Amino acid sequence: MINYILLLLTYLNLDLFYYNKYNFINFVIWKGYNKANIDYINFSNILIKQGKKHNINFNVTISDNYDLNEIKYNTILFGHSYGGFKCLEYNNSKLIAKIVYGATHNTYKKIKHVNKIDKDNIPTLTMIGNKDGIFSPSHLNDEIYDNYIFKKKYQHTILVNNTNHLCICNNKVSYLSKFLAIKDNNLDIDPNLMINAICNIIIYYIKFIL
Repeated sequence: MINYILLLLTYLNLDLFYYNKYNFINFVIWKGYNKANIDYINFSNILIKQGKKHNINFNVTISDNYDLNEIKYNTILFGHSYGGFKCLEYNNSKLIAKIVYGATHNTYKKIKHVNKIDKDNIPTLTMIGNKDGIFSPSHLNDEIYDNYIFKKKYQHTILVNNTNHLCICNNKVSYLSKFLAIKDNNLDIDPNLMINAICNIIIYYIKFIL
C-alpha cells in the first residue's frame, strides 16, 4: 500500500512538472513582408486550439514591428517569410526558442537579396513546405547539411509535407508577389489543412525542447 502511494505521488509530481514546463507559452509572430495582422488570425486560432489538446496555453501576439521591447517569461518568437529571416537574425538568450516557416539562414547564399544569417545557440526550428513556390525547399537541404557537418545541436529543420509558403497567412497573395509574378503552389488547397500540419509540428517541437 505504501509503495502504491509513493508511486502515485511520484507520477503526480512528474505530471505537474511536465505540465507546468510548457503550460503557458507567449508566442510572438513576426509577419511576412507587407502582411496584415488579420492574415495571421486563422493560424493563431488553430495553434491555440491545437495547443489546448496538449495542455499548452498559447498567448499569441501578432507584432507590428521586428523588435521585442520586452521578452516575457516563456516566450517563443515565430517568423514567417520575411519575418522568418528577421527572427533568425534576432539573437536574445531570453527566448526559449525561435521557430520560422518559409525562411532559412541562407548559409550558402543561394537566396538572392538575402544575407547569410549566423546561427546562434537558441533552440531553433526552421521549416519550409515541400510545395513552397516562393523559396525552393532545396534551401533547407543546405541547412540540414550544415547543421550535421558543423554539429549545430540547437538547430533543427523540417520539410513539411504538402504545405506551401502562404498557407500561414491563409493563402493571401500580396500585391508585390502579383507585381513580380511570383506564384506560390497549392493556392487552391484549403489552408486549414496545411496550417494544422504546421501547428502539430510546432507543438511537438515545443514538447521536445522543454
